[in-house]
Amino acid sequence: MARVKAWLGLAASIGLVLVLVLVAGVVVAWLRSADDPCVADGLSMQSPPAEPGKPAEPAECVGVTGSELSDQFDPELNEAIERIATQNRAATYSDSGSYVDVALLGPLSPPKQQQPGQPEQVRPMTSEQVRQMLIGAAVAQQRVNESGSGAGERFPPIRLLLANSGRRQNLWETAFEKLGRLADGRLVAVIALGTSVDYTQEAAKKLTAKGIPVIGATVTADDFDHTKIDGMIRVAPDTHDFVAALADYLGPRYGRGSAQVVWDKNSHNGRGDLYAGSLKGNFEDQLKTWIREGEALGFDGEYNPSPGQPPSKFFHIVEGICKNPPRVILYAGRVPDLKHFIADLLARTCKKTEPLVVMTGVLALTDIDNDNDMVKELPDANLTIVTAGVLDPHNPDGERDGFLRYLQALNGSGLLNKKPDHPDHPDHPDQPDAYTCLAHDAVFTARRAIYTAITAGRASEKYPTHDEVRSQLLRLGEIPGCSGTFSFDEHGKPLGTPTPIVVIPAAADPAAKTTRLTTTHPPR
Repeated sequence: MARVKAWLGLAASIGLVLVLVLVAGVVVAWLRSADDPCVADGLSMQSPPAEPGKPAEPAECVGVTGSELSDQFDPELNEAIERIATQNRAATYSDSGSYVDVALLGPLSPPKQQQPGQPEQVRPMTSEQVRQMLIGAAVAQQRVNESGSGAGERFPPIRLLLANSGRRQNLWETAFEKLGRLADGRLVAVIALGTSVDYTQEAAKKLTAKGIPVIGATVTADDFDHTKIDGMIRVAPDTHDFVAALADYLGPRYGRGSAQVVWDKNSHNGRGDLYAGSLKGNFEDQLKTWIREGEALGFDGEYNPSPGQPPSKFFHIVEGICKNPPRVILYAGRVPDLKHFIADLLARTCKKTEPLVVMTGVLALTDIDNDNDMVKELPDANLTIVTAGVLDPHNPDGERDGFLRYLQALNGSGLLNKKPDHPDHPDHPDQPDAYTCLAHDAVFTARRAIYTAITAGRASEKYPTHDEVRSQLLRLGEIPGCSGTFSFDEHGKPLGTPTPIVVIPAAADPAAKTTRLTTTHPPR
């Protein structure tokens, strides 16, 4: 009897232990679900690598997914992500079963920590820029999959995968590893939604080295092309094109030695901003007749300031401008820093006597253009902003081939009516810009490459492989995109894309109608 009682006691103990283990497992699983947002396949929690002299950055959910994962990414992207997820399900369950995967690689994480007391985490792209790109991609996916293509051709439907490279794009390797594994299946191309920084360049080189073609949507530094990165093409003009358009504008208006360069020092000393460095280099190459003698004025931008050094303000630069006023500032830096620079220029001591024009080359200045208070102050401060870009938001070119069809699809998508309230501009209407347009055109370019691989007889199965698509990148012919009817030169750069001059406020130069088309040019 004692032995039986002992066995019963042991069994009870074992049962209790098993119950506790099961309960603990449930609790652990519950805690993981509650604390770890990366509960979906394809995503994992990763911390950015530590940098000397800089505080540790918070971990992020990075990787590749095609599911509805709005909570894991920037919440402002939710509507566009949900639309893409819906269209992905339709593509996956199509009758033919021959869908292909195209990945969107970019910074999808929230721009800042949500916990109280945490500092904002700076990233080179704003939530609104990323949101507009996803809207453009979703609209293009819908057009392509519902009609066969933008031009009436039949081809396998596209499933868009979301590949998060991290808020500062420095966690791209996790996404790359997953994309590399997907390349053995239906993945045929990657669209780079990131900015022109070294992380984007490294990712593009690694992807193309595995045979995966890369289509740049919004990269503008001269280094992103088929010559420098074999297997990559781009739909956006580069900084050479922007500065060439600015030269056309400068010529009849300003004399020799009238301009001063202001540049972001993040473009030098291995700090990664290829766009700012490329823009500065093109200023110095193409506009040297207008640039006054002396050193360019440098600042530490917000994107990647020196270790232990906070982003510098523009006080000393503005003070120097008033001591020896130029007629023109050639700005080589990011838009968030430009907005701070403009704010300081509005308060400069010499504004009543010294008119000043700030010129730059950038895809879009929507954040500044939407700031009604800032724009209203420009005339009183004798300040004008002139940019060379892709679209003129004040005078959209309805005559561009493909633009009206794009605009109709965009307006009919319903995505523009679901923008979250912006704390700074709650009453401003949603305004799609070049980021929306170029992401749309990148998806259209992927579609053309897929279709060309099929019609060229290169596809061995129901759908082509990434190698077969890559072989057609420089043979795509003309594409009727929203940015214009463009093709690609031997360097993988777009030909025929307009680069209009945009003046803010427009009344400062109503005669500014310069629009230059992108042309082929050798890499710098």
